[in-house]
Amino acid sequence: MRRCIGFIAVLVFTLALSFASADEKIVTLTVEEESGIDRVNEPMTMGVPLPEGKVADAALLALVDAAGKEIPCQVTEVTKWLDRKSVKWVHMTWNQSVKHTDFPEEYGYNRVVLDRLPDPTKPTRAQVAKARGDAYTDFLVAAKKIIAARGKTMRINFELDKLSGDLPNNRRLAYPDNMELQWERWIEMGLPDEAVLRSYGIPFDQILAHPTTNKIMDALAAKGVPVFCNRYVGQTADIRRDIEIIRKAPRFFGFVFYEAMNFLNYGTDGTTSFRDAEIPAAMRLAAGNRSRGGEQ
Repeated sequence: MRRCIGFIAVLVFTLALSFASADEKIVTLTVEEESGIDRVNEPMTMGVPLPEGKVADAALLALVDAAGKEIPCQVTEVTKWLDRKSVKWVHMTWNQSVKHTDFPEEYGYNRVVLDRLPDPTKPTRAQVAKARGDAYTDFLVAAKKIIAARGKTMRINFELDKLSGDLPNNRRLAYPDNMELQWERWIEMGLPDEAVLRSYGIPFDQILAHPTTNKIMDALAAKGVPVFCNRYVGQTADIRRDIEIIRKAPRFFGFVFYEAMNFLNYGTDGTTSFRDAEIPAAMRLAAGNRSRGGEQ
């Protein structure tokens, strides 16, 4: 008779060891994803202790999820009990994806959101997305009042990956479906004093030609909101070319280099240095001959 380990992937997930050919679960474990980030097909190895006399052969073990579906897994016997008749400890290795929306109660369907719905007992994804979007817009309104009272300006990022309506596959974990980004309301309400267009999944060459970019830019221009272009600087190839493109685009006010951890070295004495000489050269290019201003 074969036994299995059950697995549920969430921020805190559960493992239950049972025979693969039966429903009996013989070990339940809990693993916590402590970094608070999404994981995609990452290798995971776990040591699993087994009760004495339960498992005669490690080859009879398998890993299953909460629904009882088997997950491909390598099982390695580590040691047996003193009587040498049963397995005491195994190592199990598999590839695992974890995102923050695996369990409704963990993300978006909690009581504070459900109480905003017409019928909390029958929530729909669209209702949850609107309730959470309304709450975030309310937060921005409150933030704007505090920022304005201190004589500061509020800058809002507009995430083209999400707002384009054609979310790239490599960004689906970053932007879940259960929250609206009500960018048109934000602009109409006069919330952004400045705006940043950001994209990670859409190639830089396609940003300016993307219809969503033009729609957002037109709405911001109608309100007189200056717009910066965000450039991820994980790769320095073509960065000067990209800066020239933005400098020549009359609707952009400046260029944002993102993010500092990608292009700076941090010394133990508190100093920093550039990882690539191309970055300061690109920053000088972005700042030069820009009568309207700019940003590094």
